[in-house]
Amino acid sequence: MSRYSGGPNVVDAGAFFAPVAPFLIIAIIQEANGHSVSLMEIPILWVIGMLISFTLIIVHEGAHWFVGRLLGIEIANVEIGHWRRLFSFTFGRVPVTIRAAPSSGFVTVARGFYSTATWRLALFIVAGVLAEIFIVALVLSRGLR
Repeated sequence: MSRYSGGPNVVDAGAFFAPVAPFLIIAIIQEANGHSVSLMEIPILWVIGMLISFTLIIVHEGAHWFVGRLLGIEIANVEIGHWRRLFSFTFGRVPVTIRAAPSSGFVTVARGFYSTATWRLALFIVAGVLAEIFIVALVLSRGLR
């Protein structure tokens, strides 16, 4: 059970709406400009949005895991998403759980986290955001050519 959900059977509606929201906004703008939007495009775009959300969360949490491992911070487990568990596996010695709703994720550290040096904690905490900034810069640089 994720710390962000109210239990294994509770899911925030935003978890399923968030991936498709940008595409719906684009569709509304296109329709206002005289372009038609196929009804079949919405579910396809929803799946694409879910995959993008999962990918970004995996990159974010993976950066925390990678930097934590480099700095000697022991990782207890990694969870991607919340709501129902889809599957679990072990990566190295760390249990990884993938859940159905891609709106969150977290890395749990073992005991002794707060006795770690401040600079190590700072690097561990900002690693996820820096990874996302890198991905956005990479996508924008490829798209602007």
